Amino acid sequence: MKKIALLIVVLLFVSCDEFFEDCIFFPAKAEIRTTRIDKVKVGEEYYQEIEGRVKNGHGNFHYSFDVGRVPEGLSYYKLGNKLMLEGKPVESGIYNVSVELIIEEDCYSTIDDDESDCDNICFDNNTAKKNYSLIIEE
Repeated sequence: MKKIALLIVVLLFVSCDEFFEDCIFFPAKAEIRTTRIDKVKVGEEYYQEIEGRVKNGHGNFHYSFDVGRVPEGLSYYKLGNKLMLEGKPVESGIYNVSVELIIEEDCYSTIDDDESDCDNICFDNNTAKKNYSLIIEE
C-alpha cells in the first residue's frame, strides 16, 4: 500500500512539474527594463529605446505598447520588444510619459519545439506600466 501511495505522489509531481515551474517557482511576468529616459534640448534630435521583456518566460511572445501623450515634435514606434521614441521636441518643460507593455504568448510560431506551444499555464502577469519624466531643456 505504501508503494502505491508513493507511486501516486511521484506521478502527481511529475505530471505537475509545469504547474510548479510556471506558477510557483518561476512565474512569467511582463517587465519594462528601461529605468529612466534621457533629457534633451529643444530642437535637438532625440532617440530613446524603452525595452520590454518577459521575466522567467520561455517561448515566443508578442509585444505591444500603449503610450500616453508625448511632447510635440516627438513620435514613437514599436520594434520587436522595444518602443522607440524619437524626433525633435519643440517646447521645453518636464513631461510625464506613461508606457504600458502588453505581452501575449505567440501561439502561431513556426518554430516546432516544446518551448513555443503556448503552455505557460499561469501567464497572467502580462502587463507592466512605467511612468517616465522627460526633461526638455531650452
